[in-house]
Amino acid sequence: MEDAIKIKGHSCFKVQLKKIDCEYCIRKAASCKKDFARLKLQLQKQKRYEKYFFSNDRFIVPEVYSINKKNMEGFMEYISSALDVLDFMETASPAQIKWFCNMIKSFFDFCIKKSEMKNIPIEIINDKIVLIKKNCIENQHLQSYL
Repeated sequence: MEDAIKIKGHSCFKVQLKKIDCEYCIRKAASCKKDFARLKLQLQKQKRYEKYFFSNDRFIVPEVYSINKKNMEGFMEYISSALDVLDFMETASPAQIKWFCNMIKSFFDFCIKKSEMKNIPIEIINDKIVLIKKNCIENQHLQSYL
């Protein structure tokens, strides 16, 4: 592997853009077994979404290339032409935003159909809300929206 470019993320994972055999890919790595279990679940979920969205040709979902338990890492496709949501919303036309909202609704419908009911302790939900709020406050791209 060649040199890597670090990418800022909102999780505990180390995220890098790596060049392997003349192609770029994203490497996500965990620093401990507990975090790797979470990373592995994330990548497996992404593989499921990849199948759904690929078959419906709605969104581009980066392909998960590999999950390496020994090195506690996963590699996925790097899509250089993709916009993040904030950039898209700032430049999109009303018709494009409407299309995007319909795709989000479709995504939620898909997730609801595939999900099962579980009881989650209120403390976990409260902790997640506090973390999301903290991340939003610290995210410089969101400052003008808060």
